[in-house]
Amino acid sequence: MYVYIIQAVDTNLYKIGKSQKPYNRINNIKTACPYKINIKWFIEYDDKKEDVEKDLHNLFKESHQKGEWFEISNKELFEILKKNGYENRIVTKVHKFKNKNNVPKNHECFICKMRFDFPYLLARHQQRNRFCGAMQNNIEHTQKVEIDLQKYKSRCKELRTALRSIINDNTELEDLREKIQRLEFELQEKDKTIEILANLLKK
Repeated sequence: MYVYIIQAVDTNLYKIGKSQKPYNRINNIKTACPYKINIKWFIEYDDKKEDVEKDLHNLFKESHQKGEWFEISNKELFEILKKNGYENRIVTKVHKFKNKNNVPKNHECFICKMRFDFPYLLARHQQRNRFCGAMQNNIEHTQKVEIDLQKYKSRCKELRTALRSIINDNTELEDLREKIQRLEFELQEKDKTIEILANLLKK
């Protein structure tokens, strides 16, 4: 389960709600809200062990406006989250798993092989660990270079095929030139022979 914290742009209004699919829920809110919506943070939690949404609503009850909306400054919002131990649990994005059954129980950093119980812990680790973040960027860059290299190899193969075709065409042209030269030589010889015979007949 995820708690999402979103802001009505250019206001101090924040909505604190929960959803299994927070992005879908936020998209629905955008269509009904007269303000532009800015996604602030997500907090993932096990809804069988704790109710983070209810806890946050109680923390911000003095700023409550209507429904799940609260009016509070960004600084005060973060300070209260920090004071109550939520600083290390908030992330700016969550993984969009196509199938809930595909969500691994233990999330592993493929760089350092550390394991985490929740994806928000893995995301926070990758955000804060410079080595893993840098390595991840390098891997993504390497993958992009490999894709570009495959495209380059494919293009080179096409050019080699085209070049072979041109060379074959040129070879055929050379063969034709040689045949024409031989025919011209034979015609010249025949002309000489005819001229000699003509001179003999005149005598």
